[in-house]
Amino acid sequence: MMVRRCGRALTAFVLCAAALSGCRTWSAREERAAAAYNRGNFYREAGRYEDAADSYREALSEAPGFRAASFNLALVLTETGNAEESLDILKELRSQDPRNLMIINALAWSAWKSEDPELSLAYYDEALGVFPADMSALSGKAGVLEDEGRYTEAVAVRLIIVELEPEASNLLHLADSHMKAGDADLALEVYQDVLAGNPMDLEALEGAVNSSNALGEYREELEFRRRILSVSNGEDAANLYAVARLLLVEFGSYEEGLSTLRSAFESGFEDEEREAELLGAAPPAVRPAIRNLLTEYRD
Repeated sequence: MMVRRCGRALTAFVLCAAALSGCRTWSAREERAAAAYNRGNFYREAGRYEDAADSYREALSEAPGFRAASFNLALVLTETGNAEESLDILKELRSQDPRNLMIINALAWSAWKSEDPELSLAYYDEALGVFPADMSALSGKAGVLEDEGRYTEAVAVRLIIVELEPEASNLLHLADSHMKAGDADLALEVYQDVLAGNPMDLEALEGAVNSSNALGEYREELEFRRRILSVSNGEDAANLYAVARLLLVEFGSYEEGLSTLRSAFESGFEDEEREAELLGAAPPAVRPAIRNLLTEYRD
């Protein structure tokens, strides 16, 4: 299920060999079905979805009631753009097992891939009706809501996820949803919660940079950018440039700002549009020095 983060990517359905025939000796047809199924799984893991589909169909021709082959066939059909056929297969599987969460979540995923978000949300809600704490359904629903621009609703779902599993990845998804909803202050709080547990979490640091910038909290942005530079050993050209801009434009720290700008250029930073923006935003007193650096590294 979707995903930083992705909650809508389904894992393969694993079938024990004994499920084909209980404890009795397998028939030749069942052995051929199992071999074809295993080939399908190999192809699917390798991203060879057409070959996987052929192998699963071969397994089903040998053992028509092979539910695992039907399920995995539905998944690869969705991957190859045949979501309508996938939905038909999954609906038949659900009719045999109406409360199977894996099947219902697969229906939701396939509906999303067929560009029917409302149907996808309906299936995720159906899964949550079976088990309200199902993480696949919750994360999948949040992802679809975000894709549809329904960010406030997505935040509400991600809050439930965090309450159930308050791990860093879920907190980061929540913070991102807050940002998309236009709540940079709430996003920053969540990023800081993640950083309290791991001060060098790069994803949280980058999120904190973006949210503090959106809030105009430039001193905090500068701190977070410097922490990113400490993680990258000062070799992050884009962040060096951003730090230089903050020092020159927001804090009037010309000597340190120019030194950092030189480091950014030495690290390979080059962006004419951003450089022109810096010249326009910097105080007049420091513009000649910036031009001199640009001339030195651009000519």
